Amino acid sequence: MAALSKAPTIDGDQREWEKVPAYSVQTQVGGKGSTKATSSWRLGWDENALYLFARAADPALTQTHVQRPWLIGTGDAIGLEIGTFRDRVSTTKLDAKDTRTLIAPNETGGTLRAIAKADGDDFDQGTTWTSGSAVAKRTASGWVVEAAIPWSDLGQKPKAGLTLAGQLLQADAVASGAKRGSLAALLSNNPQRRGSGLKWRFAWGQLTLQK
Repeated sequence: MAALSKAPTIDGDQREWEKVPAYSVQTQVGGKGSTKATSSWRLGWDENALYLFARAADPALTQTHVQRPWLIGTGDAIGLEIGTFRDRVSTTKLDAKDTRTLIAPNETGGTLRAIAKADGDDFDQGTTWTSGSAVAKRTASGWVVEAAIPWSDLGQKPKAGLTLAGQLLQADAVASGAKRGSLAALLSNNPQRRGSGLKWRFAWGQLTLQK
C-alpha cells in the first residue's frame, strides 16, 4: 500500500491517484447471480488514515438500503475488510480487530457508509460510519468511491512495514424485478478465493504499508 506524501482531497477525482498502483476486483466469491461488474482500486496511507479510490464498472446503479446503511453491502457497494495479519488464522472466530467498512452511492445522489466490527464467527450488524470522509459519485460507466478511513476506526496503529490482512470487495445488486436491491454477486480482489464467510478468512490478502 503506497505511502502518500500528501493526503488526497476526498472529492471523487482520480487525478491525484494516477501514479498509485491499481488492484483489480473481479473474482466472484458470493451471490447466486451472474454479473459483469468489476472495479479497480487504489490504496494509500499516512499516519492518520487509510485512503482509497475505487472505480466501479456497473452502469445499473441499484441501492435500496438508504434507511438501513448497515445493509448497503447487499446493494451496489464496495467493502474493505482489514485485520491483523497472522500466519495461522482461527477457523472458529474472526480476529478481534477485523473490521468491514462499506461505502455505496445513493441512487438519488449522496454517499452511504457503515462499519462493522468482529463479533465471534461473523461481523456484527454494523452502524453508520461518521468519522473520516467518503464520497461516491456516478460516472458514465458506473460509479466511483473515494474515502479517508481513520486508523482508529480500523483498530490499527500504522507504521511503515506493517503488514495487514485485507480484502477488497464489490457487491453487485439485482437491478430489476421482485428481488431488486438484493445481492446478485460479491466480488473479491483475490483470484484464489472461492467463497465468503469465516472459513475463507485465511484467503484475505496481505497489505503492507510501504515507506
